[in-house]
Amino acid sequence: MSTTEILRRGRERNRRRDKERERKRELQHQRIAELRERWARLGTDELLDELGACLFIGGSRPIHPATLWRGVKKGVYSRPIKVGEQAVRWPRCNLQADIARINAGGDTNEIVT
Repeated sequence: MSTTEILRRGRERNRRRDKERERKRELQHQRIAELRERWARLGTDELLDELGACLFIGGSRPIHPATLWRGVKKGVYSRPIKVGEQAVRWPRCNLQADIARINAGGDTNEIVT
């Protein structure tokens, strides 16, 4: 195999990888838009998945899931409810209470992201 062939394959692999990353990014942006639209219609008793909880806590810039789980471990954020064998959800009202408590200065274990 020639050097030019190796370089060409490498560029093709990079293009495929970049397209896949962009597709995943677009799907996440679409999911965020759907969540925001749904939150505008629903009340505070909604259950949020991990991405929804990250978006809800982070606002315009969602926090990273690892930050969410570190906060749960430290007691900054409330523990999720187990809804299945491998599925957990956070009640939106609990997250609102957590954010209000943090904003009021009632928590010294805040996580800096």
